[in-house]
Amino acid sequence: MNSVSKYVVSKALTQDALTWSNSTILAADDVVPALADLKETIACDIHIMGSSQLVRYLVGHDLIDQFNLMIHLIILGGGNRRFPDDGSAAISASVT
Repeated sequence: MNSVSKYVVSKALTQDALTWSNSTILAADDVVPALADLKETIACDIHIMGSSQLVRYLVGHDLIDQFNLMIHLIILGGGNRRFPDDGSAAISASVT
């Protein structure tokens, strides 16, 4: 994992704050053009780990090509929904 390129989207962190090797900061207020450019320039998949707010934002800007969901059936109470309730995220899905 240390040799893999990592991109961190943050409103508060700066590049100097990142201590993990091969990490690059993407400013949250500039994430749409930054990720669109990243998708065009790198030759591998981009994975998002643990940020439902970022995923929802990127779905709204048509920057998500595929979802691979790992579902653990544990019910603990409230939380953030993964997809908008208004149906604005037009997603075609298949179960494999």
